[in-house]
Amino acid sequence: MSRSDDRSDHRAKARAATLDAVERIAGLDGVGGLSLKRVADEAGVSTMIVYSHFGDRYGLEEAVVDRAFESLRDAFAGSSTTQGISLESLARAMRTWAHERPVLFSVVFLTGGQLDPTLTPEVGRRLRDLSLEYDTDLGFAGLGLPVTLPALAAAAGLINSEMRGLLGDASAAIFELYCAGVAAAVARAQAGAGW
Repeated sequence: MSRSDDRSDHRAKARAATLDAVERIAGLDGVGGLSLKRVADEAGVSTMIVYSHFGDRYGLEEAVVDRAFESLRDAFAGSSTTQGISLESLARAMRTWAHERPVLFSVVFLTGGQLDPTLTPEVGRRLRDLSLEYDTDLGFAGLGLPVTLPALAAAAGLINSEMRGLLGDASAAIFELYCAGVAAAVARAQAGAGW
């Protein structure tokens, strides 16, 4: 391995460690608890390394948004079943992802004013774009209205309620009822009966 490769590998590891630290801190204190010094301390790197990778707190938050969408895309990519991809499989994948990566779920679906306000429209745009891609993949693009975005938003509401303990022991059953309702609505729409 060349010296240049060693440096690139070290930079990549430092960046990943920093983003892992951001997730840990945000999991404890929300995105509002982030500071470059605290992140550097938690990641075991110098503050200068954090500055060189991200520039400032906004750059850190932007990198977390990137990581959240990359992680969500990975979860969706793995959601295909033997019947292919469906809104229900996307919703189930999102639920699993939310429980595995609650901070990233929060960044995408529950920003709640914790992100820099200039990032909030960017999160919305990226979620809309991702949803429109799936509208196309799922054959909904010709319907004249978005389908995936409202379905995922409703699933996110259920997941948030579940994660806050509001659904109690019935949370899994309630989520499966939601998925069954989505499947029935899609079947009606595909049969020409409307939503």
